[in-house]
Amino acid sequence: MTTMRNLVLPGGGIRGYLQALVLAEIEARAGRPIHKLVDLIIGTSTGGILGAGLALGKPASEMAAFYRDHGPKIFRQSRARRWSSLFGLVDEAYDASGLETALAEVFGDAALSQAKTRLCLTAYDIEGRKPLLFKSWRPNPREDHLLTAVTRATAAAPTYFEPALVKSSTGLMRACVDGGVWANNPAMAGLVESLKLDFTPRRIRMLTVGAGCDERPYFLSDARGWGLAGWARPLLDILFAGQSDAADYQCGEILGSNYLSLQPMFGDPVALDDVSAKAFSTLEFYAGRVIDSSDMPRALSLLGVA
Repeated sequence: MTTMRNLVLPGGGIRGYLQALVLAEIEARAGRPIHKLVDLIIGTSTGGILGAGLALGKPASEMAAFYRDHGPKIFRQSRARRWSSLFGLVDEAYDASGLETALAEVFGDAALSQAKTRLCLTAYDIEGRKPLLFKSWRPNPREDHLLTAVTRATAAAPTYFEPALVKSSTGLMRACVDGGVWANNPAMAGLVESLKLDFTPRRIRMLTVGAGCDERPYFLSDARGWGLAGWARPLLDILFAGQSDAADYQCGEILGSNYLSLQPMFGDPVALDDVSAKAFSTLEFYAGRVIDSSDMPRALSLLGVA
């Protein structure tokens, strides 16, 4: 192997649909599945779910259908839940059963070690207070995990879903939340893992397929009046966006032209949990803009597609 090709899939909730559509077009142009184009897939949250499916050999188009079919069930909130959680302020906004059912349908009893290319998913251990990377190539098979467990962990976004308890095949238990709290864009983590596999920056190719960026400003006049409740969702958004921008900058500086981020800027924002028909149409529109952009040939080149 002369080069190490990385696919990075950041978090973004239902906007993973956009990522799946872009990757489906890449598969169509390449004539090969994603797992045969890359040597490592690293994902966070929805990017972790999407990446796990791709690493198992599922077509990107099938994963796009996952969002259309299961999104409304995952982000379903009854009136009772809405009021009992005070719209997500005193409890998680969504019951995790919809997410868990969807993950079980997609991944079944598949284990992390069954990935057809290297797969790495991020999470955060809230009891051990440390970042986690669940890797398909870990040397000890006794520490294997079910994909339903680790995808549930990487997608346990605070305020949206309750933390996930992940049990390894040896019985080790970890209480996890969404990896986005430390690596919503896990590009830098992917770069570190590639370096640890003895690839120099000159031999690393990295493509990030983002879930879209909403950079509406938070005005000082509004933020001055926010307390804990007012800051809850904006703070999460700012932390996710800030870390993603930092990872893009760092990888771009280190890898230069060997790094590319496909990240559309939303003019019409889509919330992480918006499963309306309008939201899906908007995501299809922005996926089309990425596909038709001048960056697409370069993305294919990074993946070794002529």
